[in-house]
Parts: sequence; C-alpha cells; structure tokens
Amino acid sequence: MITDGAEIGPEVLDLAYDPGSRFYQAPPHIKAQGGVLIIDDFGRQKIEARELLTRWLIPLERGWDTLSLITGEKVSVPFNAQILFATNLNVNQLADDALLRRILYKVKIPNPRAEDFAEILRQLCRQRRVLVTDGALDYVVQRLYGQPALEPRASHARDLLDMVVESAAFDGRDPVLDREGVDRVLSMSVTQHEDEGLGG
Repeated sequence: MITDGAEIGPEVLDLAYDPGSRFYQAPPHIKAQGGVLIIDDFGRQKIEARELLTRWLIPLERGWDTLSLITGEKVSVPFNAQILFATNLNVNQLADDALLRRILYKVKIPNPRAEDFAEILRQLCRQRRVLVTDGALDYVVQRLYGQPALEPRASHARDLLDMVVESAAFDGRDPVLDREGVDRVLSMSVTQHEDEGLGG
C-alpha cells in the first residue's frame, strides 16, 4: 500500500532519474503495482485534479502505462492497482462526468456518531498504549457532542490523542487520557469557547 497526499506534483508522475546512483525512481502508481494507492486530500495536489485523474485512470483501464527515460525513449509497464481517492471537497467540482464515471464506487463517509467516536478513541488509546481513566471516553464525547455548533470528525480522535501523548512526553510522564488532560488539549485545539465551532 502506498499513500500520498497534497505533495503530489507533475514531477512525481513519471520516472525520476538519480544520476549519482544511475537508477530510476518509480512514480507512486507504479510502486503500488498489484496493491493499493491511496491519495489523501484529493483536489489539493500541486497538479489539477482533472489532470491527475486523466494521467492515471485511462492507463489503469488499459492495464499499462507509458513512462519516459532521460534518453527520450518510452517504456511501457504494467499498471494494475486499486486507487482510492479521499477528499472533503465536492467531487463534482473536481472533474467532469466523463472522468467521474471512471471511478465506479463513490462512498460518502459521514461524521461518526457519538458511540462510534468513543470506540475510535478507545481503539486508538489501546494501539498507542494510552491509559484511560474511568469516564474519560464519555467525557470526551460529552464535550464534543454536547455543543450544537461542533461537527466532530473521526480524525479529531487521532488529533486529540496526539496532543495528549505529546503533552505527556513534554512533561516526562506516561500518557493518560483523563478529564484534566482532555480539557487542556481541547482548550488548545478543538474549541476556544463553548459557543465556537471547530478550530483549524
């Protein structure tokens, strides 16, 4: 699995030659051969969304792509990968119908329900080995979902936990998800006042 995001530009879509080692570096869609290529923040790349779709979807349909050598020669290589595009932009503004039809499955992922958010956070705490005090998960959900202006997203669980872990590392202690820590990180990131929306 290969994951790329907004850093993709036209220069990474073809072979990159390193004169020092005298080797070519394959572009991400070729590195993902036989696997999955995930493009995060689709539509925010340094290349137009339509150009990126055209560059990949048509060769993907035919099963091979053409890459350029520094000599000017062209080489054809197999192209067989699953490409997943993730975006929070309106897809109809990213490409025309002809291109969008080539993406067979379009799945809208809604913001998590309160119980789903708690489970996401619980699993992240287990993965990151963060101790959770009694009632801390419910407290996070209460803080986030108790404010009508907020629209908690699944990524907020990760961001909140990152701040808990970083805060603990700065203080030289083991990370713990508790009410005090939750209040501290939320005051710095998600909310500034009870009547404000999400920051960032």
